[in-house]
This record gives sequence, structure tokens and C-alpha cells, in this order.
Amino acid sequence: MPNYSYVRLYADENGEFHFEDVSGEMIPTDFAPPAPITFTGCHRREKTALFFSAPPNWDAKWHPVPAHQFLAFLKGDYEVEASDGEKRLFGPGDLILAEDVTGKGHYSKLIGTGEGNLILVTQLDES
Repeated sequence: MPNYSYVRLYADENGEFHFEDVSGEMIPTDFAPPAPITFTGCHRREKTALFFSAPPNWDAKWHPVPAHQFLAFLKGDYEVEASDGEKRLFGPGDLILAEDVTGKGHYSKLIGTGEGNLILVTQLDES
């Protein structure tokens, strides 16, 4: 059975943000009948989905995210720093769950000029 994984950016009890590697098991699902059974995992209700692209040489400094959201990196390379000082690189095929909606947030920037970067953002309904 296939598994899934993503990086979570979350706040601890002191409001400091950290990265956490998360993985889970996919479960057999009758997702699109009459197509054969497939596998699904990490079911979350979404609020909206959108494509995001930053201008060349984008450097966002410190900021929180506007909502709990999954970011699926499609094109381009980004450096993201949590408030605890840990830095990670994200590029095509990477997935992050950003939950830093309050406080200092994270620091993010494009690596290189970032021409043609693209992220699929799925904001979650946390109600």
C-alpha cells in the first residue's frame, strides 16, 4: 500500500515555529466509480484552491500564512526558514502544510531568479 509524506510548519506552546516530517498510510477508496479502487489519505476539507507565482527574485521576509494551507511546489525552488532557525529547500514534488497563521511566521524566498515558479495552494477549512 502506498504512503504519503509532507513537511508541517507548526507552532509549539511558546509560539516558536518548527518543521516536522509527517507521513501516513493511504487507504483503499472507491474514489471515482466505476473506475477501479484507488488509494487516498490525509482527508481535509478545503476552503479554496489557487495557483501562486512570485515575481523574479522574490524575497518575502518574515510573514505568517493567511490560512492553514497545503503548498504543492510545481516549478521553481524556494528556501523557507522557521522561526527556530531551521532552513529547508523546497522544489518540484515537495509538499508542505503551513500552519503558522499567527506570530512571526516564516521567512521565504526564491532561489535564483525564480523565473516560471508555480505553487498549488490549497487553503483548508479549519472550522
